[in-house]
Amino acid sequence: MRRRSLGSVFACLSFAYSLAGAALAQQPETSKFGAWETQCSPSTNNVKLCALVQKAMSEEQPNVGLMVAVRKAAGMPNGVIQVFAPLGTFLLEGVGVKVDEAEFPKLPFFRCTQITCAAEGAISNNLMSKMLNGKNLLITIYANPGEGLRHILALDGFKDGYNALPQ
Repeated sequence: MRRRSLGSVFACLSFAYSLAGAALAQQPETSKFGAWETQCSPSTNNVKLCALVQKAMSEEQPNVGLMVAVRKAAGMPNGVIQVFAPLGTFLLEGVGVKVDEAEFPKLPFFRCTQITCAAEGAISNNLMSKMLNGKNLLITIYANPGEGLRHILALDGFKDGYNALPQ
């Protein structure tokens, strides 16, 4: 699997979030909520695009990081969850999602750029309930078939951050 330094992975992942339509020339507004941070950037029509984000490193390979973004979206009552994984991730396995002991369907990858691969899915009522009240979000990406790399994200501050996201 191709490796990147921590700094370049996070720089790439931050850029990937900007693919959602944020103006590249401007610095995003940020606010901290426990382990989470909101990042908001104006789009070309001056509408704020915001996501609640957290970065994590793999337990098995500490040099492999990812970023999780949760954002509210029109037509999706609980919004969407996005995972930005490094290049070299085995895409066919998708992304495993687990909150505390509850396992959820895998997220499919939908796009890779020159710097990252993105998986996305709608947040179900059950997943949202668990995330709002849980302790840890476990995201698993795959280096090879069946070879998962676990990333643990604390859900401390998630509820307040999610509630602060604009519609």
